[in-house]
Amino acid sequence: MEPTLLPEQALAFYRAPTDYPELRNPRRALRGDAVNILKIALDADPSSVGAPSGIAGIDEWVAAARFFVEQVLLSPGADYYRVNGLPRGASAADLRENHRLLIRLLHPDRIKLDPDWQAAAAARANQAYATLRDPLTRAAYDHEIALERLARMRPETPEPGRPRHPSARPPAPIADLGRPGANSLQRRAWRNVPTIVLSLVLGAAIAWVGWLWLERERAAVLAGFDTGAPMIAAAPAPAPVAAVVLPPPAPRPEATPPRVEPAPPVPTPTPVAIATPPIVPVVVPPRPEPAPAAEPAPQPEPGAVLAPLAQRYAGGDLAGFMALFDAVARNETGGRAKIRSDYADLFSTTVRRNLAISGVSWVERGGIWNGQGSFQVTVQRRDENVLRRYTGVIRLEVATDGGRPLIRGIFHNVTGQTVEER
Repeated sequence: MEPTLLPEQALAFYRAPTDYPELRNPRRALRGDAVNILKIALDADPSSVGAPSGIAGIDEWVAAARFFVEQVLLSPGADYYRVNGLPRGASAADLRENHRLLIRLLHPDRIKLDPDWQAAAAARANQAYATLRDPLTRAAYDHEIALERLARMRPETPEPGRPRHPSARPPAPIADLGRPGANSLQRRAWRNVPTIVLSLVLGAAIAWVGWLWLERERAAVLAGFDTGAPMIAAAPAPAPVAAVVLPPPAPRPEATPPRVEPAPPVPTPTPVAIATPPIVPVVVPPRPEPAPAAEPAPQPEPGAVLAPLAQRYAGGDLAGFMALFDAVARNETGGRAKIRSDYADLFSTTVRRNLAISGVSWVERGGIWNGQGSFQVTVQRRDENVLRRYTGVIRLEVATDGGRPLIRGIFHNVTGQTVEER
């Protein structure tokens, strides 16, 4: 279980934000869960989430929590974990809870802020949630963060002629947020003093032993020169070699040429008549023509499912809508039962719906067609007089082996949201 950021840490950051550069740095990961701060930002009682009483009023608690969300979680350049108020390695349940609270806080009916900023912040929160809730995309995103961290580990060389300002001080760690001005770097330096002293002593001892060994070797070499003994012994004189007298070679006998006998005459062969058999013609039957191959039955187009999908979505026809899905269909959060539950809730709570899918590119893999394109959804809820428009990327998996195309998977990622008054 991840540690939880204390509400008083948000209060201390609200009162003196310059004392905590670690929180203002969007590249630094949070060291705790900001769920309690998000609850206070939604007007929850500070004492119900463990905030100490007597150090601030309710209005200051709420202002501090919302300031923390704007300046820390939604700061420009913050990673997807920080946007959702979570440390890296948080569980899926914590991700869902924090995203739910953050979207409620960014709703235009909750807080009246700049509409463009609220829409952009909501899009960032949805993009971060869509990336982190899928294990595959989350693993790829964690790999990107690790590569960026390795790239930033290079030591930075200060510019020549630009000394560090004497008033600059190291950032306060997250654990000391309740005590502004705390300097943990000095405490860590004092803890390393014994190790540094021991290393210096060992280095001096090793150098002294090496000096003694070199002095002993030098003395031994000098002693050899003082005794006058030759450094290299003279080689003994070589022994005389006796002369060897070889006897004269014996005379070789003359060679007698061998006698060659004449070859006997070769008899002439008698010609023999060979009877030639008659040639019988061979009749080759004609080769049968191969039967024409049967043409394969035309396969249904996977894109044929898009038109009835949009039509039944707009009409709120749940039975006809689910008839377009395969028995093993799935989406981001579950299987066919979850898809039916989600769209039954959508159809029952809205009075107007429209779905447009365009630019779909299809690729066939193992009998399954994978398509990806863009979508635009417009809905109007029963208790609202506004049109909400969502845009993003949609991915479909369509099986066509049953005679007609059926949706086996539907996944979408919202990248934009607008609200239009009617």
